[in-house]
Amino acid sequence: MSTKDVNNHRMTRPTSSKGFAPLAALLLLVIVFAIVGVGWVVYHHSTNHETKSTSTSTTQKSGQSATKTAVNPYAGWKEYCDFYSYCFKYPSTWTLTVATAPTEACAAGQVNIDSPDKQADLLYQNDNNSDGGASPITPVSINAMASGDSTMKVVGNYQPVGIHYLPEYDVLDSSTITADSLAVGQTGEISEPALFTDLGPGLSTPCGGTFRASPVSQSQTAADAEAWFSTENAKTSLLILQSFYYKH
Repeated sequence: MSTKDVNNHRMTRPTSSKGFAPLAALLLLVIVFAIVGVGWVVYHHSTNHETKSTSTSTTQKSGQSATKTAVNPYAGWKEYCDFYSYCFKYPSTWTLTVATAPTEACAAGQVNIDSPDKQADLLYQNDNNSDGGASPITPVSINAMASGDSTMKVVGNYQPVGIHYLPEYDVLDSSTITADSLAVGQTGEISEPALFTDLGPGLSTPCGGTFRASPVSQSQTAADAEAWFSTENAKTSLLILQSFYYKH
């Protein structure tokens, strides 16, 4: 073979391997990106799933915790029901005394409940047929009944007694609160004694009852009277009055 033929042979050698290299590199790059993309999708999905699971678990635990911490304030309390089928609950450590019990419709009855330290006194009179005029009071709270009965509410208030003040909780008809425009923080007037309407069975006309709670001693100032509502005796007294309901 001549030198010319050898050179021609070298010049015409196939170059397919050099042309394939860029294609192979591109293919490899595509594969790498695909692997990275799939990995990111799997990781993102796993992270979201773990986050949702953790959130759900936390929510469930919170709900379980809230359920476990819900406490019945009347657990272990006693219950008293009167001739008119009205009932209320009171702690077993408090003393209940039935002074008089009615035996016929609209006959007077009186029950006293005293705190263990004898510093809080609750008076339940049904029927209370005493007459009285209007008395100025300053409401500090208006509280719903535990039974959900919307016909009555417990009004925390204080009223002047001579040069002193008497803090008191009273069970009142909701209609009375509306009619007398009683509002928290605003001094108003209410009939004395403060009454709720007794709609018990066998009554030709509704009777009026009183259910109230107060400390045994009066307060020197309005501020002292208002401070009584933060005491444990007052808080328990409120729960007792809120438990008041008509037993159908």
